[in-house]
Amino acid sequence: MLQAKSIIHINDFDFENGQPIKGRYFIVLDDDLNTSLVLSVVTSQDHIPVALMKHGCVHAPDLNIHCHHLSSKKEIGENGFKFSKDSFIYISGATVFEQDFRVLTNLYPETEIQLKDKLIQKEYENLVYCVYKSNRISKKIKLRMTAILERIV
Repeated sequence: MLQAKSIIHINDFDFENGQPIKGRYFIVLDDDLNTSLVLSVVTSQDHIPVALMKHGCVHAPDLNIHCHHLSSKKEIGENGFKFSKDSFIYISGATVFEQDFRVLTNLYPETEIQLKDKLIQKEYENLVYCVYKSNRISKKIKLRMTAILERIV
């Protein structure tokens, strides 16, 4: 069962928007009775100027950048997981979205969804706050991030 804080890898993930089908990492930000998940897409594509590079939330409105950087040098999982390359969640409606759990498990058999680890609590809180601060997410996602922050504060 996928829960908030889960770091998962889905083999052959299809966005159905023309992006290549390939393995993708996701971080589950919220779960709702196992029917709805809020997922964030993790990529190794680096579009951040070196001067702004830091682990955590990177916000540079003048450069149109709002992302969460996950350094390959830092363990982010409760069991020591870290990405082999610096990785990023570029925060937008396309990368932070709701997904019905039943639909996800119908599209991808259990063998295709691998639970890699669970985020350390502080990493999870920082990621949720970074998503919450974005003006590029839907009102529905913003409300869910607000509810998470209210629970963890």
